[in-house]
Amino acid sequence: MADTNEELANLNNNARLLLEKYDGVFAQLDEQSKQALIDIANKSDEGLQVIQTLLDNGSVAEAENALKLGGKTLDEITGTVIQIYHYKTNVRTELSSAQETSDDLTANSGVKWISFPFTPKRSDSKLILISNIISLAEDSNGSDSQFALAKYDDTLIGVAMATVGHTAYKDSMNASFSAFNHSFLSWGADEKEIEIRVGQRGDNKLYVNTPTVYTDQYQNFFEIGFTIMEVSNA
Repeated sequence: MADTNEELANLNNNARLLLEKYDGVFAQLDEQSKQALIDIANKSDEGLQVIQTLLDNGSVAEAENALKLGGKTLDEITGTVIQIYHYKTNVRTELSSAQETSDDLTANSGVKWISFPFTPKRSDSKLILISNIISLAEDSNGSDSQFALAKYDDTLIGVAMATVGHTAYKDSMNASFSAFNHSFLSWGADEKEIEIRVGQRGDNKLYVNTPTVYTDQYQNFFEIGFTIMEVSNA
């Protein structure tokens, strides 16, 4: 592409290195692709490193693919899935009380139901917590606003509360059928516990992932799944 010392002198160090070191590989590319690779290298040393790694392996096709990624590795592209983690439980709980009187729910509202570990691969990624439906119900008219929430440490990830009000149910009892679909930023690359907490307005019994009657039926099929998807947030 640049055949004279004068042309090389007009390029920065990254572009000059590419042209001098990879002359044979560059000969296989058209002028537009050559210039695109040089532009990526010129933008940053990281871009240069990606192009060099590909060209060192003699992979012209992969080098051309790098043009589409802007010189980034795949997991640096916003929205790229980095990992998917799945946890499932069939824990069925009858709580004698899970009262929460505050109108402002925090990470420590309610009581702990379950928890599971998760370790992000990157500190700058976005995490998405998804679950199927969790049933929360009372068996006497004493509470309202059943909820589930997710947290790590003292950070609230999200609250799931799908209650329609006591007038929709027999004898003014209440229930909620809640699910998570919440995104939050990675806390780093160390392992933490994701804790699921539950609660309600009153102090009577709260049934979590279990019916208020006929509790002996289908013992092994009250399965709740939690998925955490880690995606690039670059």
